[in-house]
Amino acid sequence: MTKRSTYLLILCLAVISLSGPAAGGSPDSKAKFYPPEWLIGEWANVAESNADRVETFVFSKNDIQFTRGYLYHDKVQFSRAFKNYELKETIETDLYRVRMTSGSDEQIYEFKFCRSEKCPSTGKDIMTYSLTKNTEIIQEHSTSINRVLFKRTSLK
Repeated sequence: MTKRSTYLLILCLAVISLSGPAAGGSPDSKAKFYPPEWLIGEWANVAESNADRVETFVFSKNDIQFTRGYLYHDKVQFSRAFKNYELKETIETDLYRVRMTSGSDEQIYEFKFCRSEKCPSTGKDIMTYSLTKNTEIIQEHSTSINRVLFKRTSLK
C-alpha cells in the first residue's frame, strides 16, 4: 500500500468516525422510559364528573404523556420534561415506579395495576397512581371511582 493510499484510508476512517452527531446527526435529547407491556396504552379517570380534573396517561414503549382536563389544560411529555433527570424504573408484576431526580428535585410516580378478577367492583382492569414530589405526597393511590384510571380502548 502506498503512502497516498494509507493517507486516503486514514482520511476516510476519520470522516466516517466523525459523521455522528457532530457532523449533522442529532443527538437523542429525550429521556427514555420503558413501561411494562401491561401499561402500554391510554388510561384515564373517565368517571370524574369535573372535566377539568380528568387525568389521562398515555404510555408508549419509551415515553409517558400526561394531560389534565379535556381541553388539555396541563400537558406533560415525560421524555422532554425530564430529559435532564436521572431515571430509575422499578417494574414488578402489577407495579411500575419511576423515580426522576435532578439535583434536589425528585419526583416519584407509582402505578398499580388491578386486574379485573381482583377488582370485582369494577369488573374491568383499573389502575391507581401516586405522585410524590420532594418527599411531599401530591397524589395518593385511591380506589375512589372518580380517581381510578380505566384503560381506554381504541374505536378502530
